[in-house]
Amino acid sequence: MTMSILGHYNNFFFAAHLLDIAMGFKTLRTILSSVTHNGKQLVLTVGLLAVVVYLYTVVAFNFFRKFYNKGEDGELPDMKCDDMLTCYMFHMYVGVRAGGGIGDQIEDPAGDEYEIYRIIFDITFFFFVIVILLAIIQGLIIDAFGELRDQQEQVKEDMEVRRHTLCTITRVVDVLCSFTEL
Repeated sequence: MTMSILGHYNNFFFAAHLLDIAMGFKTLRTILSSVTHNGKQLVLTVGLLAVVVYLYTVVAFNFFRKFYNKGEDGELPDMKCDDMLTCYMFHMYVGVRAGGGIGDQIEDPAGDEYEIYRIIFDITFFFFVIVILLAIIQGLIIDAFGELRDQQEQVKEDMEVRRHTLCTITRVVDVLCSFTEL
């Protein structure tokens, strides 16, 4: 109701009604629940991801900034890592989303005196952030989805057992009633 009233002031709030439609379908409720089921673990893992990316940002800002702020000849440099905040936001937004990590998004270190260190930096960022931490986040969601599915299967199984038990009791009562009528 609140979203309906707020929707008269800004149409943005009407979009919240789409979640109500999603709640009307059991399958969609299960999918939404799989994201919120392990909420605390998910939030803590995302927090760990933010801390690890911050540590990489500190290293990048202090040692590899020249690879970030390169511009073409005659152009102003692209300030991807001009200050710590911009550098951190760049790592979070671009580095985490990039399939190959931050190394795909910044200048190639070939021929530079820090080349070996940059290669180690890029590979460890890819391994720890892209491979491990993002896989943990995906694993938490997938595990919660499987756990919810197993719970639903158990409920169905319990209902079947109860139905069979009730049918058996009904048959026994019918048989006993037929004997008492004789």
